[in-house]
Amino acid sequence: MLKPELIAQIAGQADAEDLPAAFVKARLLTPFQVQQIAEGNVRRLWVGDFVLLDTVGWGGMGTVYKARHPKTGEAIALKVLAERFRHDSGMRARFGLEGVAGTRCSHPNLLNTLECGVTNDLFGDADYQVMELFEGIAFHELVNLRGRLEVGLACDLVRQAALGLHALHSQGMVHRDIKPDNLLVGRTGHVKVLDFGLALGDKAVSDEFSLSMIFGQDCLGTPDYIAPEQTLDSFNVDARADVYGLGCTLFAILAARPPFQAPDRAQVLKAHRELPPRSVRKWVPSVPKELDDLLQRMMAKRPEDRPADMLAVAAELKRWAEPSAVEFDFSIVLKARRKIAERKGWERGASQTSKSSIMSPTRSTQLSVGSTVSERPPRRPPTSRPVEVEDPHVPTTPNAVQMMAAMQKRSGTLHARRKKRRHRLNTGAVTAAVLGVLGALAGISWWLLG
Repeated sequence: MLKPELIAQIAGQADAEDLPAAFVKARLLTPFQVQQIAEGNVRRLWVGDFVLLDTVGWGGMGTVYKARHPKTGEAIALKVLAERFRHDSGMRARFGLEGVAGTRCSHPNLLNTLECGVTNDLFGDADYQVMELFEGIAFHELVNLRGRLEVGLACDLVRQAALGLHALHSQGMVHRDIKPDNLLVGRTGHVKVLDFGLALGDKAVSDEFSLSMIFGQDCLGTPDYIAPEQTLDSFNVDARADVYGLGCTLFAILAARPPFQAPDRAQVLKAHRELPPRSVRKWVPSVPKELDDLLQRMMAKRPEDRPADMLAVAAELKRWAEPSAVEFDFSIVLKARRKIAERKGWERGASQTSKSSIMSPTRSTQLSVGSTVSERPPRRPPTSRPVEVEDPHVPTTPNAVQMMAAMQKRSGTLHARRKKRRHRLNTGAVTAAVLGVLGALAGISWWLLG
């Protein structure tokens, strides 16, 4: 990575214990690279000829790195399929379809895929995608930090997403997984649509069918944002399914909650099929009536009752859109993503199978970090209609400080209950021991007297 004379120059200017900081200060190594070297993971600093600089995202399928392109020297985003899927033909096929979909369409509001490839390393064939580097925060992350978004900002963000999706639809593709997690916004307020892992294209239907046979899936999408017709048949949907998902997304960032909430995903899917969408004005009375009407049409049960295309959606949203910069600390965003990745086992490669992960709908008003799912029979029979479940420990408009306080309060309550329970158990055990000793003494006395 570095020329020997350059290493000698830095080494001659710093003590051994200060060498890592010296290389970082000289901008010859990144903190990520220093950490990997210190942990003995030098081989992990390359994927083929790409030099890894940092980690910018984690997911069920793999990791996204900031990397240096070997030919241009420019910083790019490198998405690498997880090691646990290296020999999984189904996941490799899905990853390949995502790459193909990403290279077919270029637009300012789409996260552009530059190239796809496979390289061989110590762990076998490594599938990767080279994408443009975009430091952005996902819509759900922004809501979790700031609470409900203002009407002007929310409408502008969704308007930009609609323009990107119109470009995708113009190429004969349907995204099929529109949700806050798959929409990024940069500090300037610019939006990018990402993650084409479920994109359905007219040229990929046969591959898609083969993939569904591998996974045993016929319902692809995320429960909180899936169109009613997509819950029944994922193959025969058009651009209006994305209109529905975008409507649910706009609802979610305005109200800080998805349109439907229920104890299990089967009831959420049923709600999308049967229950009329609620008015967002119930939670945010300041939302204009005309905007609420647009939301109702975007989330209509029948595709023919929705706006004709994304251009129509963007044109209507422009009325309320107020472009603005979005302030956030990207390092804090990365820390939060890392914690989620560690909790879900994405970094360790555990707790995942070759099938898509199943996400249960959130039981609180906090926006979920959703994952793509396939519908399977519920563990318990659902009730006749979805039941709204509100978590009293999470505020209606979540932000980082409130959520942390709520978690601490909840943890303290649980700790107090457990302590009281242990006290009761310990008291019972002592009482039983004393009675046992007294019983034994009584028995001995009776024997001696007898």
